[in-house]
Amino acid sequence: MLKMQNKYTFWKLLKENYIQIPIIQRDYAQGRDEDKVVRIRDKFLSTLYTMIKNDDKSIDLDFVYGKVKKIEDKSVFIPLDGQQRLTTLFLLHWYLAPRDNENKIKEEYRNLLEKFTYETRITSRDFCNELVSEQLNKNLCIKNNEEQLSIYIKEQKWFYESWLKDPTIKSMLKMLDAIDLKFKKESNFFEKLITNELNKAPITFQYLPLDNFGLTDELYIKMNARGKLLSSFENFKASFQKRINDNKWDKEKEFQDTFAFKIDTKWTDLFWIHRKENKIDEAFNRF
Repeated sequence: MLKMQNKYTFWKLLKENYIQIPIIQRDYAQGRDEDKVVRIRDKFLSTLYTMIKNDDKSIDLDFVYGKVKKIEDKSVFIPLDGQQRLTTLFLLHWYLAPRDNENKIKEEYRNLLEKFTYETRITSRDFCNELVSEQLNKNLCIKNNEEQLSIYIKEQKWFYESWLKDPTIKSMLKMLDAIDLKFKKESNFFEKLITNELNKAPITFQYLPLDNFGLTDELYIKMNARGKLLSSFENFKASFQKRINDNKWDKEKEFQDTFAFKIDTKWTDLFWIHRKENKIDEAFNRF
């Protein structure tokens, strides 16, 4: 049965389920070094920062869906789509938790964060476990020196140098450095993130469990085969549409007269004769 989606926070999802990134998912990519990824990451973190900083702002990160399974009497959510966003939210929660609690992390926080795990590689799973169980309440995230957070983590006795061969761990460390750079001067952010009042939550998503919907390994592989970086044009289109939505410029228009409709229909037809390899991105970008 296909359930209707519901607005969730990362914390609410952890309270109800373990989150297990499955073996056949791709590696965590939002911390990669490519120029395009760096720009997207910085913009994404700036958006999250703004949403948490301002009580009157919020963002919905669209759909997160997958299957819920019973594993050893535990309810485990296995995402089909949403791995990247969930991982970034895990790292953000891990980073902010100690800053609001004067190093006295509630056992509840640690227990919940331990419910997030990776199955793509044993090393990724072990890193997430160690990150939470060994370091969450040991002043790791509220240090005042200028040393990069990733360097500090790699210097810990529980960190194995061989883990740097795992692209997911390397990406997580890069993301943690970016989070530290953006959020290091702030406090009182964590309680806002984990609020039970969804209408006041700064960061939410639409949770869609697809129970009994035939989510086979083949479907996971097909979905991840399309897990490529968006092109510059696709990023522009999404960003510009968000700007229109935020400013309600299209509010009074019929859908067929809106930017969202025209960019995928009439204007695509206009640029089609200038396509290369059945793509019109370059022509649109030049225009």
